[in-house]
Amino acid sequence: MTEYRAYRRADQKRSPGERTWWAARWIPLAGDGCGNGLFADQEPGPACGRTGEHAKDGGGFFSEEEASASLGVFLASTARGLQDGLWGAYEPYVDEDGFLEWREPDADIVVAWGMREMNRRYGFG
Repeated sequence: MTEYRAYRRADQKRSPGERTWWAARWIPLAGDGCGNGLFADQEPGPACGRTGEHAKDGGGFFSEEEASASLGVFLASTARGLQDGLWGAYEPYVDEDGFLEWREPDADIVVAWGMREMNRRYGFG
C-alpha cells in the first residue's frame, strides 16, 4: 500500500499530456525492489484485468504478449514457467532468503528449489 501511495503522489505531479507514470486503477502485483514491477489494470472497459509493466524511469506500459491479456492468463503462464523451468527468457529460482526470483538462464546463480525450507518458513505443510 505504501508503494501505491508513493506512485500516486508521483503521478499527480506530471504535466497535462505527459505519459501516465501511474494510474489510480493500477494495482501493484510484484516488484523487483528497485522500482520496477507488474500491475493489474482495473480501469473499466474491455481491457480491464490486463497486466502491465511499470518501469521506474518510464512509467507504466502494456505489452502485446498473450500473457498480459488478463491476470488469469498471466498467472497460468507463470505456473507453466514454474513447471517447465522457463518463462519467456527467464528461469525460476529461490534466492538465499527463500523467495521466488526469475533470472536469465546464463546467470551465475545456483538454482535451488528448497521447497521443504520454503514450506517450513511460510507455514505451508
